[in-house]
Amino acid sequence: MSQEECHNEIVELKEQLDALRRILEESQRQGWTLRKKVVKRSKLQRRLQQRQVKSLVEELREAELEMEEAICKQEQGEILGEGED
Repeated sequence: MSQEECHNEIVELKEQLDALRRILEESQRQGWTLRKKVVKRSKLQRRLQQRQVKSLVEELREAELEMEEAICKQEQGEILGEGED
């Protein structure tokens, strides 16, 4: 490869690098950030499963509270109903 060809290739690579930098700067302005650490897919899946489990546990707690509330209301209604006779 001649000196001129090497120079032309270097110039072309610099232009491509500048274009990539502009894209990166624009994406960071829009709030996108690059992570410093690579996150493995298995770790992401585990986090997603943990969030799903947490959500399901909360839904279960809410259902249990509603059930307890309904039982209490029913028991109170039975107690009040007995006193009326």
